[in-house]
Amino acid sequence: MTHRYSAIRTARNARTARSSVSGNLALYNTINQISKENQRLSKEIKQLRKRIKELEKLLAEQDKIIEAQSIQTTSTNERDELLRRIEILENLLDYNVFNVKKENIGEDERSYVVL
Repeated sequence: MTHRYSAIRTARNARTARSSVSGNLALYNTINQISKENQRLSKEIKQLRKRIKELEKLLAEQDKIIEAQSIQTTSTNERDELLRRIEILENLLDYNVFNVKKENIGEDERSYVVL
């Protein structure tokens, strides 16, 4: 009986050992898969950070362009306003709205003395 008991015990130990190895192998595979997924996610995060930096540069450039366009629009508006004022003044002079003595006092034919 001792041999039979010993054989049963050895068989149980072997099953337990196989079960333990099988469990360890499954655990190892799970850890390995998690590690691979972590590496993949790390690469993806790195790429996303790089893309964010590129987008921030593009936004900064776009802000500069918008600012330049705003300055250009302001300058254009100021120029248009000055041209409009000049046109009004020229029309007033042409229609002699002011009491103007038309004397040429300078080289410019529009140099008049306002009385």
